[in-house]
Amino acid sequence: MGYNDVDQLAINTIRTLAVDATFKANSGHPGAPMGMAPVSHVLFNKFMSFNPQNPDWANRDRFVLSNGHGCMLQYALLHLFGYQVSMDDLKSFRQLDSITPGHPEAHDTPGVEVTTGPLGQGFANAVGLAIAERHSAAVFNKPGYTLFNNYTYCFFGDGCAMEGIASEAASMAGHLKLGNLIAIYDDNGISIDGDTKCAFTEDVMKRFEAYGWHTEYVKDGDHDLEGIEAAIKKCQAVTDKPSVIRLTTTIGFGSKLQGTGGVHGNPLKADDCEGNAVDFQPPEYNIGDWSGRYLRYGVREHAMAAVMNGLAAYGTVIPAGGTFLNFVSYAAGAVRLSALSRVRTIYVATHDSIGLGEDGPTHQPIETLAHFRALPNCMVWRPADGNETSAAYYSALTSKHTPSILALTRQNLPQLEASTIEKALKGAYVALEAPDAAVTLISTGSEVSICIEAATYLKEKHGIAARVVSVPCFEVFDAQDKAYKLQVLPDNIPVLSVEALTTMGWERYAHEQFGLNRFGASGPYKDVYKKFEFTPEGISKRAVATIDFYKGHTVRSPINRAFQQIL
Repeated sequence: MGYNDVDQLAINTIRTLAVDATFKANSGHPGAPMGMAPVSHVLFNKFMSFNPQNPDWANRDRFVLSNGHGCMLQYALLHLFGYQVSMDDLKSFRQLDSITPGHPEAHDTPGVEVTTGPLGQGFANAVGLAIAERHSAAVFNKPGYTLFNNYTYCFFGDGCAMEGIASEAASMAGHLKLGNLIAIYDDNGISIDGDTKCAFTEDVMKRFEAYGWHTEYVKDGDHDLEGIEAAIKKCQAVTDKPSVIRLTTTIGFGSKLQGTGGVHGNPLKADDCEGNAVDFQPPEYNIGDWSGRYLRYGVREHAMAAVMNGLAAYGTVIPAGGTFLNFVSYAAGAVRLSALSRVRTIYVATHDSIGLGEDGPTHQPIETLAHFRALPNCMVWRPADGNETSAAYYSALTSKHTPSILALTRQNLPQLEASTIEKALKGAYVALEAPDAAVTLISTGSEVSICIEAATYLKEKHGIAARVVSVPCFEVFDAQDKAYKLQVLPDNIPVLSVEALTTMGWERYAHEQFGLNRFGASGPYKDVYKKFEFTPEGISKRAVATIDFYKGHTVRSPINRAFQQIL
């Protein structure tokens, strides 16, 4: 073994690249890369077999970063080892159309094996990669001629360990005795929910032992390079079991916020990029006081939703749980049972569109609202301002036998002049009226205010009058009488829907649909909106095309149909 100052310089270079890139982007997660830099240096220098000039070499060792939010660690390594990831690419971290998006994307970046970000997915991907090596070796290897004998290495964190998908995959790997799989558990005590003591106190290594894994422990992952190397060698020597190394690290090592949740998902401040570390003593968490109303689920979306069903069924609690909208999909099975069980659960789902920006397509929902709007007995709200949000909460709290999903933005939104709680409680209303309107723009959430801007643009640039309708909740609007619905969407005016998600489902209200039927992009949210033309100009272009297409034709309101669907 043996390590010297050059190794420490390399480790610090990995750290500083992660710090500088997240600082420049004013976005990202520097903490995990700073904590995992030592083990990354040891793994890539001493153990990994790969060829930067031929990233697709069939027998390369596979590396999976399951805690994909720490992707600047991987990008820094790829750059330093000579992959086609330049310094300019690092400077473009989390910027539009760069090859260094906010979470690793396999199709974008040479050297990235799988797309990760939703926690636990990468861990399960690693199990699949290890199985594929075993199968390929069995089929193609011949005596004296070995084509496949590579390892799969996987980094994962506390959040991944909490997710059910990782538990299922770990159980499978142990059952299959995948001795070619080595996972390294970044035990830094911090997740997106804060200190893991608030929600995660199990002995993870005992769980893996029960799954049939070989386990190792390195107590000082910040400094003990020899211990890290020795642990990996011991794992390689175990050929009849997958292995996991528990590595205790300090998140954000070397920064003023080291060891705290403040360095998990926020770039360092300018004075901290060159600062020194300070001591940190995490607070104690006492289990057993049941009088409070805040329950920390950790990173366990599916379990959260199922537990909420139980809380609601008990009869004395109205549970509300929060996650990103895209990860309500992780809980879909339990959300479906919320609706089927007729329980009053409230899912507060933030980061509801491409408007979340730099985190990129792994976190940007596209199909999610269409999925849950299709679910019977589930109210899906996507409010456009404070009044509509208040209406959504009021409806959710008073709907005793129906679960509700509140899809909320990450970005700030303006207050609409015409909105009221009473109007929003009808599910849809006219947000901007124009007596001589040639088109109706119908929208939800963050796109409503853009549609109002588009109406102004149409008037000023094309002399076209446009109405704007906000539809915070399809299900509530559907329940209104036909007269009201025709007042909102009358005959003889073509309707164009605008929503920065899939267009699926908008046929019920609009003659033409403008949406996003592809994955999003990583970059500042205004740049992402501009890329996909969710701008006054982009909406106006499609409004003019809609008017021209229906000119001279009888236009029936989408509300006028042969029959109503059975409810």
